[in-house]
Amino acid sequence: DRDRDRDRDRDRDRDRDRDRDRDRDRDRPRGGPRGGRDKISLHVRGYDRESTSQDDVRTAFEKFGVILDVYMPLDYHTREPRGFCYVQFESRDEADRARQEMDRSDGLGAASLAVMWAAGSRKSSDEMRERDRPAGGG
Repeated sequence: DRDRDRDRDRDRDRDRDRDRDRDRDRDRPRGGPRGGRDKISLHVRGYDRESTSQDDVRTAFEKFGVILDVYMPLDYHTREPRGFCYVQFESRDEADRARQEMDRSDGLGAASLAVMWAAGSRKSSDEMRERDRPAGGG
């Protein structure tokens, strides 16, 4: 009975947190070329994921403008870089200039770097865990 009560309490807390996060994010503008001012991010891939750091990415892109964040997702299970990142700019014009000049370039030691507008919003660790879970598993 104690285990069942603990599980019920944990589920209730998780649901409450999810509802609070959903309510908080409902009116927040999204990124991309038509999104809100606070989420102007580029999706970058094609660099060597084992030798490229967040600082390397920041240095390569900050010549185009003010960088608010560089996010390099890690694989949930291995904790290794997944091989792509997001660069968040303060200005849409600066982000667009970076996208145009860095896409298909040899920046960050890549043979051909791919730089595009980020689609959607940043995923939480719980969302990534669900996404990476094998199908049909329990």
